[in-house]
Amino acid sequence: MQAIKQFVKFLVVQLLLVFLFLPVHSQIEFHLKPYQETDTILNPFSENQNLKSSQSLGQLDSIYHFDWNTTLMEWEKLLSSVKFYNDNKLLELEFIRAWNPASETWIEQQKKVRTYTAENRLSEETVLIWEANSQSWINYSRTSYSYSPDLVLDYYIKKSWNAGEEKWEETIKYIYDFDNEGNWTLYLRQDWNTDSSKWINNYQFTYIYQVGRKVEQIRQNWILNTSSWENNHRLSFTYEGDGLLSSELGETWSNTIMQWDSSTIIAYSYNLNDKLVEKLYQSWKASVWQNTVRYIYGYENPENNTEIIYSIWNSSSNQWEQNRQYLFEYNEHNDLIIETWLLWNKDTSGFENDYKIANFIDYSVSANEMEGESGIHVFPNPFSENIRIKMSQKPNFGLSIRIFDIRGQLVYSVQTSNSSIDLKDLNIPPGLYILSVSDGKQVENIKILRH
Repeated sequence: MQAIKQFVKFLVVQLLLVFLFLPVHSQIEFHLKPYQETDTILNPFSENQNLKSSQSLGQLDSIYHFDWNTTLMEWEKLLSSVKFYNDNKLLELEFIRAWNPASETWIEQQKKVRTYTAENRLSEETVLIWEANSQSWINYSRTSYSYSPDLVLDYYIKKSWNAGEEKWEETIKYIYDFDNEGNWTLYLRQDWNTDSSKWINNYQFTYIYQVGRKVEQIRQNWILNTSSWENNHRLSFTYEGDGLLSSELGETWSNTIMQWDSSTIIAYSYNLNDKLVEKLYQSWKASVWQNTVRYIYGYENPENNTEIIYSIWNSSSNQWEQNRQYLFEYNEHNDLIIETWLLWNKDTSGFENDYKIANFIDYSVSANEMEGESGIHVFPNPFSENIRIKMSQKPNFGLSIRIFDIRGQLVYSVQTSNSSIDLKDLNIPPGLYILSVSDGKQVENIKILRH
């Protein structure tokens, strides 16, 4: 039960991350109307990112989530995500686990498997759920992607697993369209109707551009009774002379008077380096714009955003009240490695720890066949039963091979004088391990995963 609660919190955190860092058209309803359904739009131009670090020097290896224990005043493990890449450095496999504090072990929760086209476009992503009773992975959902001849995302279809009939069933389809200049002009959602065996329109976003800049975005809902589109909300974008987004006006459609009514506006401010320093949200009330929420961005250098302060407007006292603080730490490669989320405590008039995310980035080889610095090859990785270890040359003093779990406990050991060895029928549970290979002079540690 504890693992389930942790996994649910993980999903909530992922949703918050989406609304914190995605483009503002996804954020505006979340902050001003937090109890309404929002639209998380998959950008066709970013879907094929291979989750590299920001400077493309390494790959995101694993992510660990921590929750702050206010009683013990310490960070507690919550969830982890371990990623594996193919030979083209594209994300191929991801495991999500929840921490069980009672047994002090990671409990499998979810597995994501990705496949790609010959052009390295994402072809399919399958999500599987770990079933503790059967100790096996169970199909849960699948997303299949289709591309146009020029390799632009055309549509993708979501499917759910029917365990009773043991088959995939289509549920949702998202369709894209573009103009002759490559601008994204349409995002259409359709739902599969099992009775009619047809795709039925649900809603669509249309985009209008001027000189290559998006100036308008309209959401329309499909009215089944009249088989027609009905306006829902509209966003209008304005820009500064240098092309930076300066404001975003949100309007809702009134069926009563058949016109657009102002509802929200976001104003953007930048520093001399064209970095965003403030994002101000206002809502239209009593024929005047009223403050709602505000983000303040801080930087330690021209590139790295190190702090975000989220404040809520108190209309009674007519002042801003701090609510959350987000701190970001970077390594020597300017890659984000630590995110710390803090909550404002009115009693102490200060921020207190709430949530932390740690990113571990691999700057070495990251592929199905792992090679250590001293020429040690380990494959396959991940593995199910057997794993082979091969040296580039025969060791002079023999090899000591040991496997440790993530707590540092020894779970397997063997000695060999050969340049290769097959470890067969390893009696260890699925999970992440450290393979330690020593020739008496140096030690090579390689991450391995049994699934």
